[in-house]
Amino acid sequence: MWKHWFKRKRDNKDNPTHNEVQIDMMPYIDEYDTDDLKETTGIIHRDGSNAKFFSSARPRVVLKHFEWMKQYGISGIFHHRFITGLDSKSIWESKTMVLRNVKAAAEKTGRVFAVSYDIAGSNLDYTALETLKEDWMRLVDEEKITQSNRYLHHNGKPVLSIWGIGFTHVPASSYPNKMIHHQWSVLLLQIRARRYPYPK
Repeated sequence: MWKHWFKRKRDNKDNPTHNEVQIDMMPYIDEYDTDDLKETTGIIHRDGSNAKFFSSARPRVVLKHFEWMKQYGISGIFHHRFITGLDSKSIWESKTMVLRNVKAAAEKTGRVFAVSYDIAGSNLDYTALETLKEDWMRLVDEEKITQSNRYLHHNGKPVLSIWGIGFTHVPASSYPNKMIHHQWSVLLLQIRARRYPYPK
């Protein structure tokens, strides 16, 4: 679970426990395969049973989400991808595994998807820019996500969202603002200059 789902305690802000969990609504789990649910210890329903949760690391979980979208007329999603941790092989693989599930589910259900990078939690410095650029190129060249016939395109180009630019809680390191803006402009031009085949 994300740490911001927990009540903050001064003596335990970095390692919250189940006693501090704060959830507005429990997820609906009746339609998930039982093998895709994880039973918790310490989070107990009023009937005495342990709470169960799902993970998008499971392909059938993501497929169920896309089946619901198809059922209720939702065209598709922007897949949120945090750039923090992408330099770690295990974290990169974990995040990309979910994206693979999204791609497969979109293709099976006829929904569309596109990547939306989240730069929150990162400094807007040269390293962050390079991380984003290298990851995107890897997703295109190795994972070939933009070759999926369900990846969202506009005017023949794959759609890419970058979330968090301009937010005050996203630090811009010690670089002058003009340099940051220039670097982002170069990054976007580099991505835009790439030629991608429009999926049939």
